[in-house]
Amino acid sequence: TPECYAELMKSCWNPDPKKRPSIKDIRLAFGRWIYKKVNREEFSQGEAKRAKL
Repeated sequence: TPECYAELMKSCWNPDPKKRPSIKDIRLAFGRWIYKKVNREEFSQGEAKRAKL
């Protein structure tokens, strides 16, 4: 799993709801990953590791 994805997931599980990301923040993160190719290498490496399993 790419570290950026894992960090987002962990932040969504924060016990304090006020510290969780808003849906807008989540959407922006996914938009950066999908459309702007931010963290592209992390996702490529994660996919390569998954394919080996």
